[in-house]
Amino acid sequence: MNRKTRESCKNFMLALALTAIAVTVLFPILFTLSGSFMGEEEVAQNFGEIALEGNYTPLHLLPDKIELAGYADLFVIQPNYLMRFWISLGICVTITIGQLFFSILGGYAFSKFQFPGRDVIFYCIIVLMLLPYQVTLVPSYMVVRALGLLNTSYSLILPGVFSAFGVFLMRQIMAAVPDSLLESAHLDGANSFIALWRILVPSCTAGIATLTVLSFVDAWNMVEQPIVFIQDKFKQPLSVFLLAINGESIALGFACGVLSMIPVVFLLVFFEEQLVEGISYSVLK
Repeated sequence: MNRKTRESCKNFMLALALTAIAVTVLFPILFTLSGSFMGEEEVAQNFGEIALEGNYTPLHLLPDKIELAGYADLFVIQPNYLMRFWISLGICVTITIGQLFFSILGGYAFSKFQFPGRDVIFYCIIVLMLLPYQVTLVPSYMVVRALGLLNTSYSLILPGVFSAFGVFLMRQIMAAVPDSLLESAHLDGANSFIALWRILVPSCTAGIATLTVLSFVDAWNMVEQPIVFIQDKFKQPLSVFLLAINGESIALGFACGVLSMIPVVFLLVFFEEQLVEGISYSVLK
């Protein structure tokens, strides 16, 4: 086997492996999209019981007949699910905007300023970033309860805007920007605040776009915090309510699943290049 043949075989195997990974990743999305066009009877017949007396139900991928019953329930018959979508969207947009603001300020301080204890504080932020939500859930609950914010959207927004990961990411991105740019701005008479928003922030658009996508996705998919902080089920976001929907109607659950994917898919498509570039900068730095 000559070198050209070996290279062709290598490329073929690589393409085959990447295709298998892509199919595995995209399968749940395509399966949910396909299931949303099935009628209630077809869904109940094929997915009502996954296993019965050891006989497994075969995987039903394509609808026998395209129906929009799930979407009719979602948008017309039971619009309370759509209302929860807008509640979730409002919470996540607010968290994302607040997290961007405080993360930019924090990243600016840790990357471009020298102050006592800077490295120690940043190390503590890294440790906090590595902790799972379950560890910080009880302290967050105590703070939210002391502020009288339980059972409100602010109980999710307030802890969400202060993100250790956001500060870490923006610090890594801003540290890659040469200090000479800020020094030139200072020589031209710009103070630290103007230099941040007119020089540093435009130079970090890829990192900001990356943080925008990651913070929104994290807020959109949160489950533990709404369950603990919000007892009123009608105020809980769609991420929590999807559990109840699947128990009531699988067809409606498919439609709600498609609805919940729309904002995330839109962000990933719109900020794809900036997301890859921002993550590359943070890793390289």
